[in-house]
Amino acid sequence: MKKLLKRHQQCWLDIGCGPNKQPGCVGMDKRKLEGVDVVHDAEIVPYPFEAATFDRIILSHVVEHLKPWLLIDIMDELWRIMKPGGQLLIATPYAGSFGFHQDPTHVHGWNEATPAYFDPKQELYKVYEPHP
Repeated sequence: MKKLLKRHQQCWLDIGCGPNKQPGCVGMDKRKLEGVDVVHDAEIVPYPFEAATFDRIILSHVVEHLKPWLLIDIMDELWRIMKPGGQLLIATPYAGSFGFHQDPTHVHGWNEATPAYFDPKQELYKVYEPHP
């Protein structure tokens, strides 16, 4: 793993990348596919990375597949492996949209208010108080 991480000036992680890993990223997916560097299920924490490893973490069309009761622990794990000041990029179909409902494996939706539950600067953060 250290050899893989040394190849990148900034370390980026693409979780749930499948065969479409973003360029320059370490790819993690629960299936061993071309481009996947680390085979690990995103719903199982801890992830096989040291603390403060990644500058940027990408979850593109992943969060809507995660069991909602695991999300706080998963977000805590993302904070653990992300460097201070790092970026978390999440792309997901809008809750209630056709894109959300078309896939039978989508288990919960996000809207523009959902990220506020994970931002210590927001009032909704106080509901669960995850560990940023």
